[in-house]
Amino acid sequence: MFGLILQSTIIKPDAILWNVLVITFSACGADNMALYIPYFTMLNVQILPVILVLFIIILTAVIVAAYKLVNVPIVKAFFDKQGDLVQLIVYVSLGLYVLVEAGTLQHLLLLIY
Repeated sequence: MFGLILQSTIIKPDAILWNVLVITFSACGADNMALYIPYFTMLNVQILPVILVLFIIILTAVIVAAYKLVNVPIVKAFFDKQGDLVQLIVYVSLGLYVLVEAGTLQHLLLLIY
């Protein structure tokens, strides 16, 4: 009854939750594990549940906010038309930012010149 209709298929809300969880862990898995495992191994075990609860709360808030935002008609229309371009710009910009901040780009330029 509260399912989302997507390409003639009804997706139940609990299926959306599992899809988001799978996508989050699979798409962000390896690089995040490389960053967070060293961080979590240095934490006190008693603080770990607090961090996990905060992670779940923040992730849920971001997902709900994004869902509500893309359901605003003008935003939905914009992302339907320009979503691929926006995604490309965001990922390339983030990649360039990481390369510059890590010093990788400067190092490569020094090797070339």
